[in-house]
Amino acid sequence: MTPGAVSRRMTDRRLLLWRHGRTAWNAQRRMQGHQDVPLDDVGCAEAARSAVLLAAEQPDLIVSSDLSRARDTAAALAELTGLPVRVDPRLRESNLGRWEGLTFDEVVARFPAEAARWRTGDLDRRGGGEDQLEVAERAYAATLDADGATVVLVTHGGTARLLTGRLLGLPSAHWHALSVLGNCHWSELRAQRHGWRLDRHNVGPFPEARAAATTVDADEPDEVEDAEDRVGSAG
Repeated sequence: MTPGAVSRRMTDRRLLLWRHGRTAWNAQRRMQGHQDVPLDDVGCAEAARSAVLLAAEQPDLIVSSDLSRARDTAAALAELTGLPVRVDPRLRESNLGRWEGLTFDEVVARFPAEAARWRTGDLDRRGGGEDQLEVAERAYAATLDADGATVVLVTHGGTARLLTGRLLGLPSAHWHALSVLGNCHWSELRAQRHGWRLDRHNVGPFPEARAAATTVDADEPDEVEDAEDRVGSAG
C-alpha cells in the first residue's frame, strides 16, 4: 500500500487523534517519551471536558497508548460512551532514551554535541531513542488494526503529528508543517478511496493549551515534546 493509501474496506472511516491531558512534566517543559507520567489535576479536568465533546462524535472504538496519561484520558471518554478502551503500546510517544526527564536546557548542558546536531537537523535519534519514521510506522500499523466507523486514538503530541503526516502521505521532511496538538486537543481525518483527508486539526475547548503547545523560543528547536512536539508542551 502506498503512503496514505486506503483500502476499499476502510473508506468512510474517521480517525480522531486525541492527545492526552496535561501532566506535571508538561507544565515543567520536560521531555516525557516512554516515561509513565500521570495526568495532573489540570489534565484530569481537561480530559473530562474534552470527553464531552468527543462523545458527541459517537465513536464506536477507543484505542489508547498504554501510558497512564493516555489511558486515564481515554477513561474519561469511556465513562461517557460505555465503550471499553483497547490498549495499544504502538501509540506511545517516541522513545527519547537518555533525554527523557530533561528540559531542553538540561539536554544542552549534559549533551551539547547532540543538542548542536539536533539544531542542524543532523540527529535522527534523540538520546539514542527512536527516529520519527519508526514511530510513524508503528502508530500507522495500530490504525490498520483499529476497525470502526469512528475511531478515537488516544496518543501523544509527537506521535499524533507523525501519524497525521504518515496518513496524509506527506514526505517526512514536511511533517513538521503540521502544528502540535495542545493537551486534550484532537485532529479528525477521514478516509477516502485514494487516501486520507485532514478535516479538522487542533480542535478542543482549551485555546490556551494550543497556544502553549506552539510557543517556541527563537534559539531552540521546534520539536521538544515527548519526542517530536514543540518546546513547552513536552507531553
